[in-house]
Amino acid sequence: MGDTGNGSVAIYINKRKVLVTDDALDASKILTMAGFNPDDYSLFLVHSPPGGGVGPGQQPGQVGPGQQPGQVGPGQIIEMRHGLHFHAILKSVPYG
Repeated sequence: MGDTGNGSVAIYINKRKVLVTDDALDASKILTMAGFNPDDYSLFLVHSPPGGGVGPGQQPGQVGPGQQPGQVGPGQIIEMRHGLHFHAILKSVPYG
């Protein structure tokens, strides 16, 4: 994990920097850490630096049933890497 020197990595949600210390997080935890209610928002991975962001056993761009491309599904684990960029989008708003 590329860190900021204090054991944390910088990820970005809606262009806002969030420092995380966990090696991997799911969509609900990422949204909550950024101040978004996971019941109201969906999370989309929009930029992943080389070699980062995909959980064990998952392929980049893999889309599950009912998911849009880039959407981080409920319970999907994302490995935390410096420079990951996400969009938090209201579930009531079409994305894409």
